[in-house]
Amino acid sequence: MAELSQYIAEGHASIRGLVATPGSSADAALLSFEKAVDRRIARLRTLNSQIEQRAAATVWSQPLQGSIDVQRIDEERRAYVSAGETAPTVGVEESPKALRLLDLHARKLIVTVATMRDSAEMARGQALFAAEEIAAVSSGFGSLLIAYLIWYPIFTRRREPAMR
Repeated sequence: MAELSQYIAEGHASIRGLVATPGSSADAALLSFEKAVDRRIARLRTLNSQIEQRAAATVWSQPLQGSIDVQRIDEERRAYVSAGETAPTVGVEESPKALRLLDLHARKLIVTVATMRDSAEMARGQALFAAEEIAAVSSGFGSLLIAYLIWYPIFTRRREPAMR
């Protein structure tokens, strides 16, 4: 998620420069941007599916799964690319508005990814905390079991009467 967020910010800077320059074409840059973001989104989908496949971790990974909405990121990316494609086609008078719209779509995409990244980080922290607590409780029960197994024979031994 952090890599995706950084890539979007850097990609937007170069795309905006091309769109703002009269006579230049941003089509190749937009296509490259779209493919790179698609690859990163595909990686996120793969990670989500791997999390879903692990049945034992389902209870702990549900908050993590819910925090990453890959489809929403994909929709925001499409809106950004669409704004980038239409920005060079508007007239000179509408060019500042089109650039502003492109900037707003980029900002919305960056904020969407950052929000999901923060949410996923918080869910990850909660899952790690729960796992640590489970490990601590398991260790406590293990210690009690060992103590029981060691001391049980001592307490259950019959005492022989003392000879006088």
